[in-house]
Amino acid sequence: MLLRIGVIANTEPKYSHMENTESNFIQNADRNYISAVFEALMNFQAIEDLLKESILSSYEILAKTTPPELEFRPSTKDIKRIKSNLGLGGLLNKFEELTPNKELCKKIRGASIIRNELAHKAAANYLKFTPSNNGAQQAVLETKKYDDASKLANSLYYELNDVYEKIMLVHGEKV
Repeated sequence: MLLRIGVIANTEPKYSHMENTESNFIQNADRNYISAVFEALMNFQAIEDLLKESILSSYEILAKTTPPELEFRPSTKDIKRIKSNLGLGGLLNKFEELTPNKELCKKIRGASIIRNELAHKAAANYLKFTPSNNGAQQAVLETKKYDDASKLANSLYYELNDVYEKIMLVHGEKV
């Protein structure tokens, strides 16, 4: 990815003003696309990490507060899967079992569609954009979509963080 930017940035200045302006447009479109994808992925990763913490803390609360007549002990394998193997969808399924915040789960699930596109297609799509004015215009359109996804993920993170803080209040009292 950076190679395309480097190639454009290192081109000798033997273009006319119009060609140089087009080159700048292409270079900026490349940079903005990469930045939007990275920022959105970071925000979605933050949601995944907070889901893990929320689930594990909830499990600890349940393990400590479940009456002796019942048993709640998640297996070591289940804990390991939560920590290392589950993606956003799997974590969301686990969290949904534990929380009354179903509307938040629904919002995160809706946003996971764009997260999956980011994680699985954004780099390949970028490579399909030709280093031209046309390719740059395509990148600009995708950048807007990913900027919006980043803002949505950021907002959802803060909603989830409010839930996590409530879990931690209970966690501090019960565990």
